[in-house]
Amino acid sequence: MRNKKIGLYISDGVTSGTINTWLTHYKTGLIKNLSVLKAGDFTFKILQQYDCIILPGGSGSKICNTLGDTGKSELKKYVEQGGNLLGICAGAYAVSSGYDWSMSLINYELIDKKNAHRGESNIKFALTDAGRKLLKLKDIELPDIYYHNGPVWKIFSEDIKKYSNVLAVFSEDIYAKDGTAGEAPDTPSIIYEKFGIGKVIAISPHFEKSKGHEYIIKSVIRFLTKGKK
Repeated sequence: MRNKKIGLYISDGVTSGTINTWLTHYKTGLIKNLSVLKAGDFTFKILQQYDCIILPGGSGSKICNTLGDTGKSELKKYVEQGGNLLGICAGAYAVSSGYDWSMSLINYELIDKKNAHRGESNIKFALTDAGRKLLKLKDIELPDIYYHNGPVWKIFSEDIKKYSNVLAVFSEDIYAKDGTAGEAPDTPSIIYEKFGIGKVIAISPHFEKSKGHEYIIKSVIRFLTKGKK
């Protein structure tokens, strides 16, 4: 059985440090068959060669603006027709609803857009029953996970009927200086939704940068690419 082919977005909106983190995981074998993709590569013809596309940390608005309407449309077509997409932190902003630049691939928007940048800290998260089942993990509490301004979500529209699963939640609070305390706990930190016949997972914190918990990313990618030939 071949290694699943993973594409990592590396154009504007992603820092060199983030890119190096992912390339290190490739070199150490955590992620196999990883290729880098620039914004110009985001055509359906190229994307359909990959089992999973990763939009990593950085700036969600810059990622979306760099891809432009055409790149975003091609990515959405890829997912709708059976591709898989993983958005982490900035990438999770990019796939969220509620912004004029975001792709609305999940039916969640930010609780407080004005105070979205809640800071940087290592905090606790918890897998849900659905998360443990789908990702095939035994963990419940996930302590000491690196968080850096990731989205804190609420449902975007109750009228939109989509398959959605919350795979993990915030176990601790984090809020901006001018924000409201108490918003984050028990809200989603990993969301899984279907878009067309493809799969989307959005992750708020950085498991890929959390020592001892990088395996969560491996489990997520394994789940996303399951069944791909």
